[in-house]
Amino acid sequence: MLTYDRDTILAVLLSVTMMVVFIALPAHAKSKKGTYDEGTLVVDWFEEGGDFEFRETDEIDYLWVSDAFSRKDLEGRTLHFPDWPEVEFVGDDADERDNDDKSLARRMNRLMPQYFHDAFDLAWDGKVTCSFDEGDVEVTGRIVDCSTGNSAAKWIVGFGAGAGYVAIDLKVVDKESGELLMALHHRVVSGTNMSSTESKFSKWVGKFSDELEVGLPMMYEDGERRKK
Repeated sequence: MLTYDRDTILAVLLSVTMMVVFIALPAHAKSKKGTYDEGTLVVDWFEEGGDFEFRETDEIDYLWVSDAFSRKDLEGRTLHFPDWPEVEFVGDDADERDNDDKSLARRMNRLMPQYFHDAFDLAWDGKVTCSFDEGDVEVTGRIVDCSTGNSAAKWIVGFGAGAGYVAIDLKVVDKESGELLMALHHRVVSGTNMSSTESKFSKWVGKFSDELEVGLPMMYEDGERRKK
């Protein structure tokens, strides 16, 4: 008959317990290091190996701003707003998006450079040149998640059921030095039938423009450390 000492039994029990805990962890908690917001925020996309600290703010979910990013710092320079890359969903639920979600993402993707060109141009009142063709500072981004939502669920259930949304990354980079000047990740949610994902995003860009005018460095300074 096999016998085991007390230390062996405890070691086996600990191993089993750790295995059960790992299996029970939610998917987002098991995401690889450097991912947040259910895997849709991938820090390395902004800067490979970047160790900067995103913070959470009222108007922007995850924000980082360098000491060299403000209208005063960029006066006399030209911001370039190139086309965004083809949409490729990332995150824990990327495989769950259907053709309607993908069509909406592609449609919004074409408009993104215009949205942010207009936001910077309005907020900084011509003090910084904005161009679709050239510039020494690049402003670009990508759509990482998108959903049309469910209108019936919005009406019948409410309380956020059937919400549509779009999640984006945006970064501002000095082309010559490669220095990252600003980074953000934000999810805009349309929770009622009084708005669509597109209209809700357009409204948010207006608020983003207001924050640019006031100053994102101040918003970042007041932000909270990120949560997973």
